[in-house]
Amino acid sequence: MITKHYLVKGQVQGVFFRLNTKRKADELGLSGWVKNDVGGCVEVVVQGPVEKVKLMVRSLKHSFPGSKVVSVIEQSKITKRFSGFSII
Repeated sequence: MITKHYLVKGQVQGVFFRLNTKRKADELGLSGWVKNDVGGCVEVVVQGPVEKVKLMVRSLKHSFPGSKVVSVIEQSKITKRFSGFSII
């Protein structure tokens, strides 16, 4: 079980990026959250088995329909345990 925190930059607000992120996380059985950042980016925290977190990160990098991801930057380490995945 690992927890990763990412900042996703690009055209990711106003294009259902958070909803698509939640759907993918639910599909993979991951926990964590996704929220809009005031700078126009989206923050994502994902927690789960290593391979499933890697699949989620790949999904973030390759964009969801309507979005255009420029970069996915790993952020600070998070040690909190999450239950389920939510949109903040």
